[in-house]
This record gives sequence, C-alpha cells and structure tokens, in this order.
Amino acid sequence: MKRSYLCITLGLFLILYSSLFAEPLRLNISGIPGEDTDLWTEILSRNPLPRDTVLATAGDASGETPETCTLSIITVPYGSEHNSLPADSVLLAETWYVPAVSLYDSRASVKLEELSTADIDILPLNIIRPPQKALSIEGKYPGDPGYPLTERKFLVLADGIPEKNKGPVLDWMRTIEPITENPEVLWIGCVGDIMVARGVQDILIHRKNGIEQIFSATLPVLKEHDLLLGNLEGAVTRSTEKIQKSYNFKFLPEVLGPLKEAGFNYFSLTNNHCYDYGEKGFTDTLENLRDWGIATSGAGMSLSEAEDFWRYSGKNCNTAILSLGAYPRERNGFNGAETAAAGPEQPGILWAGSAILPFLRERIRKDEFTIIMVHGGYEWQETPAEYQIELYRGIIDAGADMVIGSHPHVLQGIEEYRGRIIAYSLGNFIFPGMDETRYGEDSLILSAGIVSGEIKYLRFFPVKIDNQFLRLDKSGRILERFISLSKSLPRP
Repeated sequence: MKRSYLCITLGLFLILYSSLFAEPLRLNISGIPGEDTDLWTEILSRNPLPRDTVLATAGDASGETPETCTLSIITVPYGSEHNSLPADSVLLAETWYVPAVSLYDSRASVKLEELSTADIDILPLNIIRPPQKALSIEGKYPGDPGYPLTERKFLVLADGIPEKNKGPVLDWMRTIEPITENPEVLWIGCVGDIMVARGVQDILIHRKNGIEQIFSATLPVLKEHDLLLGNLEGAVTRSTEKIQKSYNFKFLPEVLGPLKEAGFNYFSLTNNHCYDYGEKGFTDTLENLRDWGIATSGAGMSLSEAEDFWRYSGKNCNTAILSLGAYPRERNGFNGAETAAAGPEQPGILWAGSAILPFLRERIRKDEFTIIMVHGGYEWQETPAEYQIELYRGIIDAGADMVIGSHPHVLQGIEEYRGRIIAYSLGNFIFPGMDETRYGEDSLILSAGIVSGEIKYLRFFPVKIDNQFLRLDKSGRILERFISLSKSLPRP
C-alpha cells in the first residue's frame, strides 16, 4: 500500500517538475518584423497564444530546436490562386481592391480587361474617399462570388514539426478568425422635386400598371436602393383651403401607396409648397406619411419634433437624415421663414437660420452617416448662389457626410468638399408641365454606395422627363451636361 502511494507521489512530482522546468514551445514567425507586423499584432490581440508557448525573438540564441515551430505569413495577391498552399494553413486577412476613378467619371462599372488602362487605379476599398470613387467589375462588388480583386494572407506552419508540437499549434491556428472589412454596400438613392398633380396621381392610383407607365425604365433603378429619398413638392391633404400663392400643389393620400411601391421610403417636406394648404394641409401631410409608413424629418408638430433626425440602421451602417428649409422669399410675397417655420408650439419645418450650424454641430453623431437635405437656392439658376454654397459647405463643416439640394428645378452639379459630397440640385424628377422650360425636364438619380459609413461608390442615372412620364436618358447629353456643371463649380 505504501509502495503505491510512493509511486503516485513520485509521478505527480515528475509532472509538476516537467511543467515548471520544461522548455516552452517557441513560435518563430518568418518575416516579423516587417510589413505584416501590425497584422500579426492584431491577430495576437484577438487570439492569445496557447499556454506554455512563447514567441521566439530576433535575439534568441537557441536557434531552431525541436521546441521551435516556424510559421510564415504568405500573401496571395489578387488574380493568383491559393490552391497550392500547404494543408496546414489558415486565412488571416482579406483585403478588397477596387478600380478607382475620378468622382466625375461617368462610369459605374468596368470590364476586367479594362483594368490596365491608365485612367484607372487599383486601390484597397478601405482607402477610397471622394474625390475618388470605386467602380464595380462587370457588375460585381467586393464580397460577391467570383469578385476578382481580393488579396488574401495566410498563416502557414512549416513542414517537419514534431507531432507533439504541431498539434497544439494547429489547434490554436484553427481558432483564428480572419480580419476582413465587411464590404456590404448600403445603397442610397436621391432624386429631385416630385410633384404628382397634373394627371400623374390619377395614373398612379387608378391604372393597373400606372407605376410602370410613370416610371418606366427608372423603376428597377429606384427599387434597387435600400433608401430612396426625394423632395415632395406639395401637401398630401383633402383640404380645399389653400393660401394665397402663385402655385398651390396638393395630392391625394392614396398616391403615397404607389410612390412607396416604387421604392420611396423618405420624403423631404421642407419646401415652399408644404404650407400651400395652410397648417391643416401641413399637419394632414405629416399624418398621411405616417399612415403610409413613409419617413420624413425636419417637419413636425413643434420645433422640437422638427429637430429630430430620422434614423435607419442596416448593412453595417447607421444613417441619419434631416431636412431643412432655406429658400428665398417668393415674388408673390410668400416667406417660408415666417409662414412655414416651426415654433415651440407651432407646426412647421426646420428653418436654416443663423442657429442651424451650431445646432448641427451639436446634434450630428460621428458614428452615423449623416445626410442633410436642403430646399434652397434660386429657381431656374444652373449655378448655385453664393449663400447656397456657403450654407451647404458649412453643413459639411458641421459634420454631415452628404448634402442633397432641391428647389432650383434644374441640375446644378455635384462637388467633393473635404472628402464629402454636395449635390446642389438634382432638378425636377416627377414634374409634368415643364416641357416649355429650359432644362426643366433634365433630371438625375444620384446613387451613393456606402460601406462602413463612408462613401465608396457614386453612380449617375440621367433621366428625361416626358411630361407625366420618366425615361432613362441614353443620349449622353444630360449626363455630359451634369458633369460639366459639376466641374465648373467654384472650388473651395
């Protein structure tokens, strides 16, 4: 009996002795320090080494021993196959590369064989910022099956490692989650002024295929967006009590159904027609939008309600939208700053007065992609007014990521400012009766692709208004003119 106890005691002593004095397993990482040092540091912070395992250092005099395992970080560039890697390898990181061009480039996609042209840079997706934009490759985006520009880094265990060392290291390697940016794109579509009277709402409401008739080839473009924003020029009300103005626009609540079906989930109301049917028409509009599940902001039953951003979360991006009124007094005497602006207990819109920029600096969050829609500038002017440029750039300085303007009824161009985007005016979108105006039937759908809260893609879809109906413009004239207007904007 005593002999058994002695054997057990001796065995426990040997185990304890070996654990205290045995040589730890050393990992030698080939190429560290080097260009992959930061990657390796992040890997270790996420995946601590197994117990009794240490990193071999450059000053380690012991050299290669049976207690040393060599690991290598191998880069497989995009366009190369990684099928020849050893079986004992794991994926460490993926980097998505994209074709990059100027913001004003009319292209949205390129063919694979065009990537070698001089005007296209191949850059990591995560460094793309305006005034550059990324293009898709034959309609494919990072993360799509078969996307061709993906660089991968693997951790590889060298051959000839004793099994007693190989097992624990492989077990640890298999716990590593690869470091990769989520390339999922949040698509935000923006259009100009929407006025669905003069026969449009009758077609949308009463014809079986009214949506297809009005929107035609623009419909699938609109529907592919996660968020679709527009400026609704008029009151959604059955009231007949209109205020004294040159033009009064109102729409039936039922038209909101077809507009929502077309893809719209946000309408700005901070325009010079929101009060065309007085306070009753305005509050009816708020109620009808709520009833049909279409969002708005910058408009409410009081100033505090009008100050609330509308927020949306999806596709790895938190988005905040707020609309403002900034249009001048009309020739007929209508003054939105006096008539339509919200007060502490007064329904109305958020007005871009002297306090608006401090308000935005206080309210805009750094962890959100913020869009400010502004109804401002002068009608029928192709160049933004000085006050318009100053205000819109000031909004970017206050923290916004994108400013979308409306009210001029014609295109005014787009610019990059401090790595952000300002679209001064997208013209009319649905607006019958513009056939005798200069450029009043030229329109554009602006499509922004947001990845992890940053603008990576910008697509331009030129649209021609044909009285009540829309069609994609394939002539090239509208897009060429829009880009020309953009390039001619005064630089900061």
